[in-house]
Amino acid sequence: MSASDPSNAAAGSSDSSEGETGSSAAPPTESTGRPVPRGQATGGNWHEIAQGESIFTLAHRSGHLPDRIWNHSANDRLREKRSHPGILLPGDWVFVPNIEAKDETVETERRHSFHAKHLKPRTLKLRIIPGRTPIDRNTAPEGKPIRYTLWVGDRMLTGQTSPGETIEVSNVPPDMQDAKLLIDGRTIRLKIGHLDPKESPSGIGQRLRSLGYGSNDKALDLFKARNDFAEERSEAKIRDQLDRLHTGD
Repeated sequence: MSASDPSNAAAGSSDSSEGETGSSAAPPTESTGRPVPRGQATGGNWHEIAQGESIFTLAHRSGHLPDRIWNHSANDRLREKRSHPGILLPGDWVFVPNIEAKDETVETERRHSFHAKHLKPRTLKLRIIPGRTPIDRNTAPEGKPIRYTLWVGDRMLTGQTSPGETIEVSNVPPDMQDAKLLIDGRTIRLKIGHLDPKESPSGIGQRLRSLGYGSNDKALDLFKARNDFAEERSEAKIRDQLDRLHTGD
């Protein structure tokens, strides 16, 4: 089974003397042995991503909209490395700008309305893969819907899988990390937002395990062989195909 989320929002925690959204007012330097982000580095804080964190969780904690952080010039290098703001790798550095006050000119003796923008609700999508063999060798026909019980925070949801063996849950809080799924007599604990980027070795390994290829050193070779990848096919295309199989898109 694999779990994905269109926003791939996650949650996490960070110890910081500068507030919840930043590890330091100054960017990391070469002396730390960590990559040095480039771009603007004033007017905010640098934050080192922990497991389960993403642009969406940082936006939730800081009061920003996700695009305000993701598209900031100081995060140019991050956007070059990562294809999705909701799937980051522990150790990635993100610049979180300070909240800026906005002035509005209004008339007296009149009522004025101001509308605050909010994060869009997240949707958690779970894909259920029947059988125990790698997905490419799974010949089990699509069966009847499977009943399940899913706990997300203080919500308990019951239902049946939809066509394609999927479960979708809307309005998942941005800071939610843990869920529990009871299906077909099995209890599965889920770590929401803990999927690593497809560009990373750990992210490749997570996807291979979810698809039934195992977790040993030969799992990627098995995936390539079973899916008829030509020798000249680029690693990027192989990772993209693996990611599409994982999400079911």
